[in-house]
Amino acid sequence: MANKARGLPQVNLKMGDFFHEVPDHTNLELIIEYKQGGVPRDYINPLESFAVEGEYLLVTNRISEYRYRYEIKKLKGVYLIPCD
Repeated sequence: MANKARGLPQVNLKMGDFFHEVPDHTNLELIIEYKQGGVPRDYINPLESFAVEGEYLLVTNRISEYRYRYEIKKLKGVYLIPCD
């Protein structure tokens, strides 16, 4: 679903639990915006997978084994951007 204000594809965090793995031949970047003003956005690139489990957004990066965990109620928006 695209965000009309920004024109970027936005991840629907309210659709329930899901898991999406990004294919190896596809490069995507995930941009995470917080509701709290003044907090810088998070950029995760190259994206390996993202999921919603309960009240959390879980994100993995291809160059790290670390799995990022974000509390959904603190997020303003999550956007997918194709990378070259």
